[in-house]
Formats: sequence, C-alpha cells, structure tokens
Amino acid sequence: MPMPSAYETRSEAFFRLYEGETPQEIQTLLTRWIPKGSRVLELACGSSRDARFMSGLGAIVEATDGSGPLLKLAEARAQALLGAESPSFSLLCLPPDKGSEDALFARLPRFDAVYTCGVLQHLSDHELYEGACFMERAVTDKGTLIVVVPLDHKGDPDRKTFLRDSLDYATLFERMGFRLASQEIRDGVGSPGHECR
Repeated sequence: MPMPSAYETRSEAFFRLYEGETPQEIQTLLTRWIPKGSRVLELACGSSRDARFMSGLGAIVEATDGSGPLLKLAEARAQALLGAESPSFSLLCLPPDKGSEDALFARLPRFDAVYTCGVLQHLSDHELYEGACFMERAVTDKGTLIVVVPLDHKGDPDRKTFLRDSLDYATLFERMGFRLASQEIRDGVGSPGHECR
C-alpha cells in the first residue's frame, strides 16, 4: 500500500504531534503485555515514542513505518535518546508487499509480540485483512498481538479513515486465530481531536 502523501509532505508535523503525546494508558498496556527480553515488531511506529518505551522495558524492538521521512526522524530521535539501546528500524508499509515481507522474515524470525497503534483505521477493508494476515504470520504461536485503534477518529483531509466498531476488529483477529485476552475502551486517549475510545 503506498503511503498517503501526507506522511511524506508533513512528516515533521506528524513527528511533533506524536512526540507531544505521552499516553499513560498506552504505557500501562505495554508494561502489562511486553515482558523484558521479548522480541517486538511495531507497525507504523510514527515518532518511535512507543518503540523507545518498549526498549526501556527491556524488549528487543523492530520499529517499522511506511514513511521514509518519518522513519528517519524517528530513528534519529531514538538514537539521540537511547544510543545503543535504540530499537532497530525498517521501512515497511502495512500491509507490506511480498518482497518487503520476505526481506523482513529472512533476517528476523517471528516475534513474541506485534504492536500497532493508530494505523488500522487508515486501511481499507482489503488492506486491513491483508495486514491482519501479515500480523498472524509475524507473531509466534504463543505470541501477543496488541492493537490500539481510535473508534471515532475525526480524520484528516489528507488521510483516508475507515470507521469501524471494536467488534469488527475483534472478530477479524479472532478469525485469524487470535484469542481476545483483554479489551479496553476509553475516552480521551490520543491526540486532541483524535481521541481513541
């Protein structure tokens, strides 16, 4: 899936937006589900805020994003703050094309956890299904999938947004073989005007 031009042309603005947030609810969620030493794949890492947090928990993180300019900013920030403890970074769209997926899996085995926050609402139904298939292939049989999505995303004229109910996401991932272990619906999480519920 080609990235919307907004992430290419406004990467610095998106980077600042993501860096301006420190959602305690997300950090609590990650602390609960990401044990020290686990290998984590983050899809659509944005500014690397959550990837850096998971690295701080002792996880080995592969942070990916589909925007080259945003990924460069994220990697530079992580290197400046964490140095050698920084996550690894890869350019990877969601869903990835076959060549990108093969390249990722050729150098990295499956992950103990796959994490994505605030991206699935930008995928069409077909892209969401393909993305879910990729996540299922990326995580170990006993692994954890952590998905954070806004249910009332107000959108952005430069980015497509598909509004879905939480049951839609839960049903899709259960059909992929995942078992819903926990679900939280909260108001007021996320950036102003784009709160997750």
